[in-house]
Amino acid sequence: MPEVISAESVEAVRTHLAQPMTRLLIDTNRHAFESLACIRAFREVLEGARLAERGVKVAFVVPREHRAPEVVSAQEGYFDDVTTARTWLMRSFDPREPA
Repeated sequence: MPEVISAESVEAVRTHLAQPMTRLLIDTNRHAFESLACIRAFREVLEGARLAERGVKVAFVVPREHRAPEVVSAQEGYFDDVTTARTWLMRSFDPREPA
């Protein structure tokens, strides 16, 4: 059974994202959100963290039925498995260069 993301979990993510970082892997493939409100709150937390502006490279692992794997930019990619996401994430990058 997947781990449930609750409102408290989303607040913990907010605290974590406030810390300095250069890379972030977010794996929602093995999690279930407690409610639609939690999904919205999670998205608001991610947008509010201004990761791109801070130069953080982010890899999202999401079920293929929700989003096809795609590298959006040098700093943002979507994958359907952790290994591929981690490999992409760990490659060095210059945010001024194309993906």
